[in-house]
Amino acid sequence: WLNLSQSELIEVMTSLRGRSLLERQEANFSLQPMIWRHTVEQIIKEVAQEIVNFLKSPDIDSLKTLKTYPWQIDGEEENRLLSLMKRYFSTKAKGLGKALPDLLKTLEENYESQSGYAIDNLKALVNLLELS
Repeated sequence: WLNLSQSELIEVMTSLRGRSLLERQEANFSLQPMIWRHTVEQIIKEVAQEIVNFLKSPDIDSLKTLKTYPWQIDGEEENRLLSLMKRYFSTKAKGLGKALPDLLKTLEENYESQSGYAIDNLKALVNLLELS
């Protein structure tokens, strides 16, 4: 979470809207599609790097993004996230995608209480890639 005061948050959001990076829809805000996609692609690359680091040296703390944020929330944005995850791990990181079931097993057996959302996120990805 960002440690911003309400006035700082309003200032940041106003700045983003002023640069056409943020859209307002009634009481909700969202990123412009191109900005959203770029942001998600960066998150996916970060997750992939975390997985590579964990496979080299199993340390649950190296899975920071993977264990901190849930991916399986209902909604269009999350479905797009999982769709992009599936595309990345079945094309650009195909070899890494094949390692996911073993990584999932390692987490379940050795790090279940420390894994946060990592196990659920990996289960969703493994199911999506039909590797189970």
